[in-house]
Amino acid sequence: MMPSSAALRRVRVAALAFLIAGPAWAGGTIHRQLLAEPESLDPQFISGSTDYDVVDDLFEGLTAQAADGTIIPALAQRWEISGDRLRWVFHLRPELVWSDGSPLTAGDFVYGMRRAVDPKTASPYAAALAPFKMAHEIIEGQAKPAQLGVSAPDDVTLVIDLVEPTPFLPGLLAQPIALPLPHAAIERWGTDWTRPGHMVNDGPFVLESWTPQSEILLARNAKYHDAGAVALDKVDWLLADDRRAALRRYRAGELESAALAAEDFAWAKTQKPDELRSTNLLATRYLVVNETASGIGADEKLREALSLVIDRDLLVAKIDTRGQRAAWAYVPPGMSGYTPQAFPYAVMAPAERVARARSLWGDKRLSVTLLVERDDIDHRIAEALRAMWQAALPVDVTLQENEWRVFNAAYHQRNFTIALTGWYADYADPWNFLANWRSEAGPLNAAGYHNPAFDEAMNKARDADGAERLGLLEQAERILLADHIVLPLEFVVSQNLVSPRVKGWEADPFDMHMSRFLSVGE
Repeated sequence: MMPSSAALRRVRVAALAFLIAGPAWAGGTIHRQLLAEPESLDPQFISGSTDYDVVDDLFEGLTAQAADGTIIPALAQRWEISGDRLRWVFHLRPELVWSDGSPLTAGDFVYGMRRAVDPKTASPYAAALAPFKMAHEIIEGQAKPAQLGVSAPDDVTLVIDLVEPTPFLPGLLAQPIALPLPHAAIERWGTDWTRPGHMVNDGPFVLESWTPQSEILLARNAKYHDAGAVALDKVDWLLADDRRAALRRYRAGELESAALAAEDFAWAKTQKPDELRSTNLLATRYLVVNETASGIGADEKLREALSLVIDRDLLVAKIDTRGQRAAWAYVPPGMSGYTPQAFPYAVMAPAERVARARSLWGDKRLSVTLLVERDDIDHRIAEALRAMWQAALPVDVTLQENEWRVFNAAYHQRNFTIALTGWYADYADPWNFLANWRSEAGPLNAAGYHNPAFDEAMNKARDADGAERLGLLEQAERILLADHIVLPLEFVVSQNLVSPRVKGWEADPFDMHMSRFLSVGE
């Protein structure tokens, strides 16, 4: 039975500390780096970090991430939670509009969220809405999208009904999968609705032009609800997927920020220390072994052997020389109350690990293919992994390096044996990392991983609170690591050079640095 309105308790939302009197608009254009050509600008089809960068400039949800990564109110100015924590009622800001001036209502959230879980949409991130009532059944084709636990009793009220308490819901609602969508534009233009001239959006900037393999130009959205606090006139996202070339463009003044290549980090520390921004991220780089593939995918001993011979300390000291942190756990450190669970052999000496790996592997000779995105950092890591494996084990390793779109398609379609990838947290909760490997996680579970014990721990965690919940998530991580489907390599430290002209760039564990918080000057 749903709780009555009398059972709802008000959640007070503090005013934002960074608001200042008067408009922040100062004008100017910022030139920012894209590390890959975006796969899409449709919020329900994006999956790469560069796609997120642009989409977060174009759209906004009920909540948003502040410049430091904390969750703040956005289109919702306040919300209430029921006593059993299964119903959330959001109250939208009055008189919200889309970029074309048409009204933005709670019904646009209902439309967007139903579209996200509709099997016809085939969103790779649909499973992220699993806490919503009936979401799982809809994704599996056992119920209709109209049955999703989201409703709009009026234009400024949105009600979300959940199947279990979800403490991280405000963070989840800041993600692209939970955005409102412009029904009229999508119905009119279909898959072309994200093209310049067709796109209707609600964020601080609008899409002015998109030149594939070159740049995406955004212009200030005068109809954005907080337009007076947006300082920039334009955001010029420039494709600069070669980090070394991007550094040259940065030094020439063509870019206001640049992500550093491994070869350039030491130089930046000594030559540009005042412009170097280093931040420990809630992010892990790791290998995924496809459990549905024959050979290594089906043999846990072989998977463990591959993990054992990886010298993670050497990897971050000599290969990815950007100040990264060796990862023996999957969930990164930095989440309140959670202790990352490391491989037991993390304390063994390298020679001991190699000896154990050889005993597990035996004398069988195998060939494996490692799927890698075409990227300077990933190439260095992949070459090092190949050398480590081939030096210690009777295995031949072939690298399959593809540009982002091809890599991403192969990964989510499980067309690989081993893949080098990573996860950058959407919100600060270990669930965000571990939930991807539930049997019901769909394309997010690219390994096809299935372990009833892992699923049971995750299901129990959904119904638990506090320390008990975190303990169950720690148990789930131990199970995942013991199966050696996910082989952590490094915890990510972002290393960017940022021009002194840029103001508002703060340390952000999600590495978003949304343009709405930035300005440029002399």
